Amino acid sequence: MRTKLAALFAALLFSFSALAQPAQSYIRVEVAPERTDWVYGAGEQVKFTVRVVKNNAPLENAAVTWEISEDMMPPLKTGNLTTGKGSATIEGGTMNKPGFLRCIVRTEYDGKTYEGMGTAAFDPEQI
Repeated sequence: MRTKLAALFAALLFSFSALAQPAQSYIRVEVAPERTDWVYGAGEQVKFTVRVVKNNAPLENAAVTWEISEDMMPPLKTGNLTTGKGSATIEGGTMNKPGFLRCIVRTEYDGKTYEGMGTAAFDPEQI
């Protein structure tokens, strides 16, 4: 009896946790600087890696548009590219002062636009 009760409780707990999971986007745009801590010194070059993911698998040859800007400012540069075998690299450039450099990437899939962004911090302790 106790074993059946424990099994029922475990099944209910699993059911509720599955229902409580947030809905995931069908398409996801992932953008990240090459350094895992996202921190750079003034004058260092940053590269952003881009992936477009559908159902947790990278999409090959996804067309994207991108823009690089200082945080909350107009774009410094823009461009287009495709993700090739599943990912692509964007030369983000650098900043010669403390601040944040943001890369925003967009792709269109089935008539909908999806967006992702990554940020690199330049000398953040001096902001």
